[in-house]
Amino acid sequence: MRRRIPGMDQLDELILEFLEAMGSPGGEAVALPPTSVWLNLAKVRESTDKRQNTVSRHMSALADAGLLEKVDKDRGYYTITDLGRRYVNNELSNEEIEEIKSKL
Repeated sequence: MRRRIPGMDQLDELILEFLEAMGSPGGEAVALPPTSVWLNLAKVRESTDKRQNTVSRHMSALADAGLLEKVDKDRGYYTITDLGRRYVNNELSNEEIEEIKSKL
């Protein structure tokens, strides 16, 4: 079982898991705007009842913590980072967890 970092919640995990799953088998990440992530989580998968602006705020916070990267600042596209992938796969060191916690 993955250890949830204090300051993160279920929506953060859903966002990270979704973006990790969208990546290619070779490890290349996909970049999506918050609206697309929200649409998939709330409408297609029905895994959250949160509003689009809530997903957007969470994605911004995850980027501040280094788990996502904002790759197109003009349009607001995000991709999962290596750190985010390792969080999803429960591969973070205690030091990395503390560093993320300090940024949330």
